[in-house]
Amino acid sequence: VTSLPCWGRVVNGSLVSYQVIGAGSNPVASTTVLVASIRSVGNGQKERFNFAQKGLEKSGSFSFHLNQVPAYNFLVAQYIIYFNQQWVGDHPSEWFQSRGPLARAVVAEMKAAGVLVFAGGLVEEIEEAFGAVETGEITAPITTSGEFLGGMTIVEVESDEEAKHWGSKIAVACGWPQEIRKFKG
Repeated sequence: VTSLPCWGRVVNGSLVSYQVIGAGSNPVASTTVLVASIRSVGNGQKERFNFAQKGLEKSGSFSFHLNQVPAYNFLVAQYIIYFNQQWVGDHPSEWFQSRGPLARAVVAEMKAAGVLVFAGGLVEEIEEAFGAVETGEITAPITTSGEFLGGMTIVEVESDEEAKHWGSKIAVACGWPQEIRKFKG
């Protein structure tokens, strides 16, 4: 197993280029591989990638040491899945208590799938929020009437369809609508 540097997030379908220092007449070998599967090893600092080499004539497994240097991966995009507090509706406390395990199960599923960046709900009382105006001054909440954000999930996925899939699962688990929007970039 060879340790190789890898920058950024690598997902199934990613192309990874690497060089291996060898010996003899071939001191450096370069190739590009197609990532076919990923699994965490140890404390998450290393990941093992199974790949298929160019032409798919060989396959094997290499251990990559992930560095904290960000790199753009053209195969994934981040999406926000969110709801406004007013979309939740009025329900008895028993109903809300029944939604918690369902929502936590979807979050666990997103973690297992490797798509979860962040998920969380906000304090429901808008009066407890703070505002920061364009001069930098901290004020009372800026939103005092109308709709305001109640919670959000950020996922990193390969397609609009995959983002819609997770948004739908969250909506069913929570019991209220979710909006799904792609981040620029």
